[in-house]
Amino acid sequence: MAAHGTHRGGAHRWRRRRTSGPPTSALGRWAFGLLLAFALFATIFLLAVGLGAPVGGGWTFYVTAGGSAATALAAALAGVLAVWLSRERSPIVYFAIAAGLFVSLFIAVELLFPA
Repeated sequence: MAAHGTHRGGAHRWRRRRTSGPPTSALGRWAFGLLLAFALFATIFLLAVGLGAPVGGGWTFYVTAGGSAATALAAALAGVLAVWLSRERSPIVYFAIAAGLFVSLFIAVELLFPA
């Protein structure tokens, strides 16, 4: 008869999943890399606007704002797939999902209520 908490092989049935640290799956690492790219694009955008780049147009605005939005949405997609398919539990992946949701909300509000 097996002891409580073990199954036939003697190994513990419920293993605690690691929830801290860097991502372990390929999709999780993609989400992390895209999150870093989002942070880089957003930093360049804020620096460019702070240094006087035109906010309403120009290649600086479109490249940096579009790049930051695209990478945030891609990071969220990769993060959701990492959690769903690879059972990723890294907080970095959840932060990538949150950043993508924030950017999605920002885009939706800008489209629904133009200034």
